[in-house]
Amino acid sequence: MATHFLAIIIPIVVCVTAALNFQFFSWHPICMVIAYAFLMTEAVMMFSATSSLIPNYSRPDKVVYHGYIMAGVLLAALQGFAVIYLNKERNGKEHFTTWHGIVGVITVGYTVLQAIAGIALKYNATLVSYLPRSFTLAKWKLYHALSGCFLFILGCAALLAGLYSSWFQNNTNEYVWGLTMVSGLLLTFIAVGHMSDFVKSKQPVPPTARSTPRATK
Repeated sequence: MATHFLAIIIPIVVCVTAALNFQFFSWHPICMVIAYAFLMTEAVMMFSATSSLIPNYSRPDKVVYHGYIMAGVLLAALQGFAVIYLNKERNGKEHFTTWHGIVGVITVGYTVLQAIAGIALKYNATLVSYLPRSFTLAKWKLYHALSGCFLFILGCAALLAGLYSSWFQNNTNEYVWGLTMVSGLLLTFIAVGHMSDFVKSKQPVPPTARSTPRATK
């Protein structure tokens, strides 16, 4: 349950920091930390064999709730992106000039693509019939899961870059900043470990070699 604790405590710290120094820009860290530290963590951990909050739900039900949460991720991420874009326009600043900005825009764009792929797999499975036979629906679901792992890593990278930004460092003391950074790193490693176990469990098992029958005398 450490993952869920970290997924809650990090957004609380960031949101409180933003609220204490509230301005229009504050909506950017609030939306982004809710999207990627809280909602996306819960969306991917839903399929964990050991840390899911709904372990007794069927897989189809988990997929439905996963879709609902990811819709929240997408909406919050787009709102956070709109806020920072408008804020820079108002202040006459250039866009995507830092690693945080570059990784952030890539993450938001990848979130849109991942959402489209998830919708296609859920509601338009017939699309697979137009693909080569080697690309089965099960394989595409596995690829979607692998892509989700990559997206989560991107989201965590953008989060850590944001925590390293001058805004967060200037509005927190060194202890809060250090603990939040460590929490962000722990969240990344623990969640990715759970996702790796899930992906491995979904990989097809190669057929075992059949033993040749012994010749009878």
